[in-house]
Amino acid sequence: LADCLSGINRHLPNLVVRYIDALFESVHRGLEVPYRREPQKMIGSMRMIGELYNYEVLSSSLVYDTLYKIVNTGHEGVYEGPSSSPSDGGQKIREEEEEVEEVVIKPSSPRYLFDKTTHRIVCKQEYDPRILSELDPPHDTFRAQLVCEILKTCGSFFVSAGTRPRLTRFLTYFQRWLLTKPTLPVHVEYTVLDTFDALEEG
Repeated sequence: LADCLSGINRHLPNLVVRYIDALFESVHRGLEVPYRREPQKMIGSMRMIGELYNYEVLSSSLVYDTLYKIVNTGHEGVYEGPSSSPSDGGQKIREEEEEVEEVVIKPSSPRYLFDKTTHRIVCKQEYDPRILSELDPPHDTFRAQLVCEILKTCGSFFVSAGTRPRLTRFLTYFQRWLLTKPTLPVHVEYTVLDTFDALEEG
């Protein structure tokens, strides 16, 4: 189907654009519901996105936007974590180290902010998987399968010298998301490991 759409795109680009819009809309709708109504359809959509990239119908930017949306949807907000003070040479006060970090959701703001009361630099992030969400519960690992499906389909094209840094950056975010899960089912763990192995071999 991706090969067919690649050929049609030369003569009927509007038709292909309408199909792609419907495809991404179904993916976004599937990520924004707290239950998995059609998991196989979602996995098939991920495979289709990867194949469309392979046949040069989609750009890499759209593929990466989808990957980041998979791990970020439902975790919008700002997580404020402590950072070292520039005046103490990077050393933290023992009492501060013993404090438990709390998740604070606030509107988007500059990424770095100097806290005058504690004399520390606070790092702010727009998305953080530690923010609890009913769209992505702690024990739900289905999104890992969606990410792996895309990477197994077209990830071999992302490991070249020019595009590797972008892939490495996403894999860092993906592993951070994985670390927020208490446990991974065996089949999901093997899927993730197989995907990483395939990317290394590529």
